[in-house]
Parts: sequence; structure tokens; C-alpha cells
Amino acid sequence: MNKDKSLTQQVEEILSKQKVSEQGKMIQSLKNMGLINKPVFTLAYGPDITTCQMHQ
Repeated sequence: MNKDKSLTQQVEEILSKQKVSEQGKMIQSLKNMGLINKPVFTLAYGPDITTCQMHQ
């Protein structure tokens, strides 16, 4: 593989990394403001805990 990248490839790589960094900062900012909630995962099969508590 050629170690010498063209200038265009280098610029594209830098811009891509910069965009990912900016998106990460935006997501973190939204989390800090409480606009992105932590997902709650449940089992695909089996009883839902809230349903079990209601029937007891």
C-alpha cells in the first residue's frame, strides 16, 4: 500500500475527523442539557417488571 497519500485524501480525512469530533461535542452537549435520555433496555422475552408489580 502506498504510504504517500494525495493532498485530496489527506484533506478529506482531516475534514471527516473534524466532523466526527464536532458531532461528538454536540451529542455530549445535548446529554448535559437533558435532551437525550439514557435508553432503557428490557428483555426481548419474559415478563415486564412493571406488569408483574401491577398484578401483585
